Amino acid sequence: MCRHPIPPGEVNSRLPSTKITPSCQEGLTATPLRRRIQSMKISELSRLEFPQFTGLRILLMPIVLHDLPASLPSFARQYEHLLTGFPRPRGIGYLTIDERFVPRGKHHRRPGLHVDGWADDEQDSGTWGGGGSGGSWGNGGWITASTSVGCAAYPQEFTDKPKKWGDCEHLRPQVKAAIILKPLVAYAMPALLVHETVPATQEGYRQFIRLSMPSRGGWPSSCTANPLGVKPSGPVIAPRPAQFSLYQPS
Repeated sequence: MCRHPIPPGEVNSRLPSTKITPSCQEGLTATPLRRRIQSMKISELSRLEFPQFTGLRILLMPIVLHDLPASLPSFARQYEHLLTGFPRPRGIGYLTIDERFVPRGKHHRRPGLHVDGWADDEQDSGTWGGGGSGGSWGNGGWITASTSVGCAAYPQEFTDKPKKWGDCEHLRPQVKAAIILKPLVAYAMPALLVHETVPATQEGYRQFIRLSMPSRGGWPSSCTANPLGVKPSGPVIAPRPAQFSLYQPS
């Protein structure tokens, strides 16, 4: 839980806006023979109204996408109105909510170029939707939103593939113009999207939500179990490194 007092209206004040201009064709590959990552376009869905900040933190908790009210624990009920407004298929999805105080110039979430859900640098197709069903959580992509600017995305083709745990810093020389995600807007994101956290332009209380679509891939044991008994659809795998689960704004 947050240890700081919450100034009224802090998270929504004086936030910049950036126009979305998808720059790549629809589709997604991460083929080892060609050593290529191709991210499909980013889609802007709708504006959102976030609930009151509480300091909640959930990491990839399994939920039933087609029966959200029955599978959402009481400590996350304040987000039900957002989640039920997202387009969702049937199946088990994975919910991440991260609410924290972020000092000016610090990163709320993982810094550096990366893709999410990629565990092994030797795998053939990636995990988070990198081609086929052999991935990790969120094979079908994800929907995300936040209360303030904090993410730069690169919907383009890259030559080479991610390294261990999705690290893509070696692709930095290839990046083109970034798309800065707008606050209070839900986005549908391609599964293997290269992105990075950007430093906060002002200190404040930031709320982040991500709903990952179904997958039969592995689910790291370090993530949040659902107390209502909803299990991941794939096997439970080794925990992610601590810096991806226990990091603080840095």
